[in-house]
Amino acid sequence: MITFFTQNASWHEKIGQIYALLERVKISEEQSTDLLRLRRTSRILSIGSTTAIEGNLLSPSQVRDVINGKPVLGAPKDIKEVQNAYYAYELISKLNPYSVDDFLTAHSQITCKLINEAGKFRTVSVFVVTIIYNNQAKYYEALQRSHNKGGTVDCAPFIDFMLEVLEKTMYQYIDTANTKTNEQPDNVGINVGINVGIKDKILNHIINDPQITIPQLAQFLNVNARTIERYMKELREEGKIVREGSKKSGQWKIIEN
Repeated sequence: MITFFTQNASWHEKIGQIYALLERVKISEEQSTDLLRLRRTSRILSIGSTTAIEGNLLSPSQVRDVINGKPVLGAPKDIKEVQNAYYAYELISKLNPYSVDDFLTAHSQITCKLINEAGKFRTVSVFVVTIIYNNQAKYYEALQRSHNKGGTVDCAPFIDFMLEVLEKTMYQYIDTANTKTNEQPDNVGINVGINVGIKDKILNHIINDPQITIPQLAQFLNVNARTIERYMKELREEGKIVREGSKKSGQWKIIEN
């Protein structure tokens, strides 16, 4: 049997955590007062992140307008990418994840009128470039690490990346579900975000006020404190901020690269 990845013992724990989050997702949906809007907001976020990671420049609000059939001032290619992604997501429940034909069907829908080989395996090499945003950089790094210099493929780094993204995405979905129902639905998607931009906002607040607290950040960014704590943890792990001094009298410091 041919395998394309090296087993990692930590995957079992990560998958277990994701299964536990599925139960929290179910509970959050049951407690939501507008499940259809919640799922639609999640779909918009998913499409926005899917296209943004490949360089699409449409904002979350523009992505929403494209999906709702409203005119949007943007590059025709970017608009087509969002439209394609929306239709591809609509097909997911009808596709077999283990079918090569269904895989190519999804690819055909996503790349329709965007590339010449829509619905086909590539016949030419693709140069992978690392770009600015955190998730994008990790995405391309995982792809690069999955291709060894000898030409062999080991998808373990990409599986690591996808498990991490799945966990973060589920947390974001739960945060969206727990957002107060009297808030504007359109703002929920923008404020909770797709992990592109919210960290920059946190860093900007720290620059303006190094002694800013997590509750204050949560209030400014219109998310709950747990969400801020998670982003702060990621920023520390990425080596972008450190905490100096005690919790009460200390302050945050930006690490200059």
